Amino acid sequence: MKKENDKPLEKVSKANDKPLERFRKGIEKDSSLTAQGTEHNGSKVSKTKEKNEEEINSSQETQLKWIVGVMVFIVVIIVVFFWVSSASKKFDYAGVTFENTKVGAITFYSTVITGFDQNGLPIEYRLNLRNDPRESKIPIDSRINFIKGKPVYFSFDFDSGINECRDLLPIVDFSRFMQAMGFPLISSVTSDKLAIQYQKPMVDCTNKAGNTVLILTTGKESGIYQDTENPNCYYLTVSNCEEEKVIEKLEVATLARFTGAKI
Repeated sequence: MKKENDKPLEKVSKANDKPLERFRKGIEKDSSLTAQGTEHNGSKVSKTKEKNEEEINSSQETQLKWIVGVMVFIVVIIVVFFWVSSASKKFDYAGVTFENTKVGAITFYSTVITGFDQNGLPIEYRLNLRNDPRESKIPIDSRINFIKGKPVYFSFDFDSGINECRDLLPIVDFSRFMQAMGFPLISSVTSDKLAIQYQKPMVDCTNKAGNTVLILTTGKESGIYQDTENPNCYYLTVSNCEEEKVIEKLEVATLARFTGAKI
């Protein structure tokens, strides 16, 4: 009896197992589909994120290029501005290059020359003119001749009233300039009486024919004139106390003499 009753139960159990198996398989299939869907969606999200990052990086690179380009452009503009500004301040005259420089409200026309100190060692001397040498109206009737190896006499004609012009700075600057050029100046006067009074040598166009003599005097018109008898003697004639303009003309003429330039 027992064995006969067990068989229907076994059949029922097996019959009930079939729906369960189908349900289990259905769940596994759904899980597989869900996993595939999740993987697909994750891949799609990852690709979208990478694309967005590439677009952001590309945008940032473009912005960086624009910023660098603008900065380079500004630097170039600044460099060109300063170059043009500097070039506009320079000019060539008397065989050298001058540059406009300002010290406070005063404009100088400056050039640097290689000169010599008292020991004969090379130095750089900066010549500063207060007047534009290109616009000088001071006449000069000949080239200044300097005799190598001999000092230059700078003689004051106090009898003409030149001492009433009290601007001594151009004369001091000229002395330094001549020293740098290798021709030291010897201060002198043009009369025996003044020589005794100032304890200076008496020098004029008649007694130092072997030296270059520069005589500072006064006249109706400013200019630099060669003596008619002594070609090494020159009159630095000053009108209206224009000694600065006359001395500066002499300095420029001296530069032209040694560079071979015409002024």
